[in-house]
Amino acid sequence: MKLATRVLLWAGAVACAGLALRTPPTSPDGHVRHGSFASRLLGPLVGIAAAVEWGRFESALRQGDEGRAWIHADRALALAPDRSGGWTYLAHHAIFERASPLRTQDPVERRRWIEVGLALLARGEREALDPGPVAFRTGIVYATLAGREDGRRALPISSAEAWRLAAEAFDRAAAAGEPIAAEAARLARESARDSGD
Repeated sequence: MKLATRVLLWAGAVACAGLALRTPPTSPDGHVRHGSFASRLLGPLVGIAAAVEWGRFESALRQGDEGRAWIHADRALALAPDRSGGWTYLAHHAIFERASPLRTQDPVERRRWIEVGLALLARGEREALDPGPVAFRTGIVYATLAGREDGRRALPISSAEAWRLAAEAFDRAAAAGEPIAAEAARLARESARDSGD
């Protein structure tokens, strides 16, 4: 390859990288989207790159390498922080798999995993382009915790408080356009009143 062609290709790559850094990505409706430099640089390929990292996450989990799995999950979220699916997927793993009483008997460790999952959901609500599914999943988590017996809830909250937190999360989901979230919020409030503790 001639030197002039190589220089031209490098100049084009540098120009694209500079444009990606200076121009925030926008959604089809014109709103500025969140995203890392890597996600802006990859553009339409970012979904594929994130999916590869999620595949590596699952592979590491199957091999029992939780540490490596979380490295891949971090990469996937860094590539596509504006996509709600990654946040809900990783939070589900932390809350319903790692914090499961069948897997983790120690209540302190279970509480830590639930807190990790809830922190992921909170961050996902802030960063996702469509926060509705993330807020709805948060409501599901609190509703699930509300239905557990006091000794098996892991978090130091009452059933009524868990239902109230579920209702608040469903309200946020409804405000973001989730179709059944308003009804879920109403039912959660009724359950909080019925719990009465």
